[in-house]
Amino acid sequence: MWAAHQTNTLGPPCNPKGWILHTPEEPADGDPGTPRWFAQYHANPLQRGSTHYFVSYLGFVFQCVPESVAPIANGVLGKPYPAWADPNVSLNRQTLSVEIEGYAATITQTIWSPQKTALDRLLDYGCAKYSIPVDRAHIIGHYEVASNRSDPGTLDIDALVAELQEEDDMGLTQEDKQWFERLLADFAKAQIHDVRRRAGALEGYEANVSLNDLLRVIEALSNPATDTAAVINEIRMRLSS
Repeated sequence: MWAAHQTNTLGPPCNPKGWILHTPEEPADGDPGTPRWFAQYHANPLQRGSTHYFVSYLGFVFQCVPESVAPIANGVLGKPYPAWADPNVSLNRQTLSVEIEGYAATITQTIWSPQKTALDRLLDYGCAKYSIPVDRAHIIGHYEVASNRSDPGTLDIDALVAELQEEDDMGLTQEDKQWFERLLADFAKAQIHDVRRRAGALEGYEANVSLNDLLRVIEALSNPATDTAAVINEIRMRLSS
């Protein structure tokens, strides 16, 4: 967690009913410049801002603001509030916000498997926790509520939502999902060249989980034609033998 300075938030409460996606307009290079900026005090009120989450190019997820606190992120200008939101309450207090490292104009070209998977998992987590419908009306871009914003630009939110909806139908057990989350967490925390060494410490498994295993599961999740449950079960059986 890279905590935003308190002056960069609106304070509590925040009661999430939807997600708003952003791009921070910084290079997709894995350097978390945006969380660092949010963590600083800015005397100029126009420079103040924050987000609940930041998903880095490398797939790391930074929590900058607690979910119970409203960030300064989702300004509404020249466009109506979403149908599910109360127009008399700041949209910041009714949403979860996430910055996806990259530029609006090129995010489609720079987003790759670790970052995309981390974003998927984060959205899925928030929807499940707050009973947010996994649909296009509740997962939106900032440009949809602000005429002076274009982010997240070229990111295909329609396809993103469709993939999340398909994942709900994959037939994975809760145990499968928890097991995969442990693998993904290890993958996100380790440098790629170090994954094999770190994976040996995964709880419940003495055998090393290879980078290839991790990538197989990520690839299966992104391909509707692949039986993800079978891939996970095959790896688990091999590690348990």
